[in-house]
Amino acid sequence: MKSITLILITLFSLASCRASDLNRENAKTILSQKFSQPYITDIAFTNTGHEKAEQENFVYPGPILGAASATGFTDKGKSFFKAIINDSGISYAGGQSISLKSKLAEEVISVDGIADLGNGRKLVEFTTSYIFPQNTPPEIKEYFYSGRKAKAIFALYDDGWRLVEQ
Repeated sequence: MKSITLILITLFSLASCRASDLNRENAKTILSQKFSQPYITDIAFTNTGHEKAEQENFVYPGPILGAASATGFTDKGKSFFKAIINDSGISYAGGQSISLKSKLAEEVISVDGIADLGNGRKLVEFTTSYIFPQNTPPEIKEYFYSGRKAKAIFALYDDGWRLVEQ
């Protein structure tokens, strides 16, 4: 009888914690569902990636990140990046980003922290990695950011935690 009572108390405790606890594993699952579908239409050069692209004559020399004027890909650059760049969006503004041929999805690599904001809300910091198409040569990826650090806000509803802001 004692063991049955203990089991029932344990099960009740687990069930009541489930909806109210947002841990890193739960947050990662919810975020992964959101970001697993391709939605990213452009991607940014890293500072060193842009400099390397200039040195390799893949882009016309010009402004680096943050500049307002546009530069573009040389014929050599169009050929090198053809696996990922959108044929109709070859130019890009100051190295900030390029238009992609296919949308990218993201993989949530880690949930780096969870902060309680009160009122049934939590701030979740996480890190992602871009999922490039399988035919993307590995040497292309080194020019661009491989993922990002981001934040999202979750809210507790009657049926559990939901991603409400990203």
